[in-house]
Amino acid sequence: MDDLQRKIYLVRTMLKDVKRQDFHGRFEASENWKLGDSWEDDGTFSVSREDLLSMIAYAVCRPRIFKVLGIQPISVVKKIREYAMRNANGGGMPYASVNNMVPVELKNLAEQILQLEGAPAPDPKMITEVQQCLASLRAGEYTFSFTIKGADGWSEYSNDACEPIPLTARELRAVLISGVSHKLQKKLLISGLPVWEGNLEELIEGKAAGRNFAINYDYHSYYGSSPELKAYVWARARAIRRALARHE
Repeated sequence: MDDLQRKIYLVRTMLKDVKRQDFHGRFEASENWKLGDSWEDDGTFSVSREDLLSMIAYAVCRPRIFKVLGIQPISVVKKIREYAMRNANGGGMPYASVNNMVPVELKNLAEQILQLEGAPAPDPKMITEVQQCLASLRAGEYTFSFTIKGADGWSEYSNDACEPIPLTARELRAVLISGVSHKLQKKLLISGLPVWEGNLEELIEGKAAGRNFAINYDYHSYYGSSPELKAYVWARARAIRRALARHE
């Protein structure tokens, strides 16, 4: 076991007993919240194990270790703002609805595919070019346009929010050929080339929800504080940092 593996094992062991807990906090929302001047709440809120792990990871500041563990770091301040937003909206959160199923980076390729669909007799040379492009696609971040809606279902914060979404090559191919006939799809896909199957809109919006960028478009101001939560996270992080330091 090398040094990194030992540290990963150590951190994983120290996080085993982290579980959902209740903390006391105070939340506020302002800027004419729902046609009023402000909203506030003072009481107990529950924090999931996943959120606690993310906040501990941020406080430990060892991204390489937590990336291997599959834990995305997030600050206590940002997470408390999310809780304030959720509480102010009756448990709901802003969400992203995809506008266009074509990623910005692949707009030209998508247009080529549509030209083939509309042609009485598709150009064999263009078909070959598109086949090669589809075969060479790689997983990565691709930009889509979204409409950002409020938790109430009718507020709209943006109708053209461009945000990157992680997609595999299989998913990209599915997105690009989804708007053409099954006959053309068969021509464009080289034998054995894998393509993702399922509801593409749900796929993109599900990934957008995972990124949670919609909250950044809510123009209301949200505040929150929880000394209990902050103390818990920093105590856990301090213990992990000390344990790791002994293995340096």
